[in-house]
Amino acid sequence: MSTTAAARVGGAGPVGSIVTVTPHLDLAFMHHPVVGTHLSRRLARYPFVLTGAFRIDEQPADMVTTILQSASGAILGADRLLQKILVGAGASGHVTSQAALAVHRMDEEIMAEDHITVSVEAGGFLEYLPAPRVLFPGSALNQSMAIDIAEDGTAVIGDSFIVYDPEHRGASFRHYQGAVVIRRPSGHVLAVDHFDLRRLPSGYGKSFRVIAYGTLLILIKDKPEGFAALGRSIETAAQGSGRMAAASLLPRHAGLAIRIAAEDGQGLREAMTAAWAMTRLHLTGRPPNRRRI
Repeated sequence: MSTTAAARVGGAGPVGSIVTVTPHLDLAFMHHPVVGTHLSRRLARYPFVLTGAFRIDEQPADMVTTILQSASGAILGADRLLQKILVGAGASGHVTSQAALAVHRMDEEIMAEDHITVSVEAGGFLEYLPAPRVLFPGSALNQSMAIDIAEDGTAVIGDSFIVYDPEHRGASFRHYQGAVVIRRPSGHVLAVDHFDLRRLPSGYGKSFRVIAYGTLLILIKDKPEGFAALGRSIETAAQGSGRMAAASLLPRHAGLAIRIAAEDGQGLREAMTAAWAMTRLHLTGRPPNRRRI
């Protein structure tokens, strides 16, 4: 079976040109009236490896968890990755990864690319919580995510990275840029977030050294006061020694954005896990079963 998708590419050809490519990862979580959520499509090619699906949590009871693995263990300069994830009407899916993914040094004129399209249909529930990217000195990565979510869909989307210099000389990645677009299936744009970081030093906050950063997007239907209360709860849960968290409302009542900064990868993981657990508790009435995200 072959599934193709249209992707905009900037580095490999004219800016904004359209090419048709086969996704490196193509997942579809669909609801079945008897068995509940199941993976109706699970296509993966190098570097992705997909072994199985699991039912780990009591709530949502039929949520299917899948753990992505990487055959290469890294993002390399030649990578132009394309991923697609669909959660059908009434289905519940959780996607995570086996371990943090290194982004290695690459030639000055090269930038790796990773583009993800997420679709959540009516009543669907997706948690997409990959482990952090580890940005080595001289690395460059362009990533994007397009999220199409129905008005009564739910999505919890995590993204994080760690600045790492194995020689401890304060060397930085070369370039890290990305974009997130949140929209309705009709194409109506709710929110856009862009960042463009160039040669960021190891990073120093006013009170502690910052080398790890994360964002958690919580896309749900709620009133502003409900978002504000959830944001305060997440801030309290995620903050601690060596880490900070701040919540902000997304435009057009799309949801919440949680920004996290930490002194190290361990602090980032603890803060992201705490923010996710508080979100799950708010959405389902129960925290997730213990696991690594």
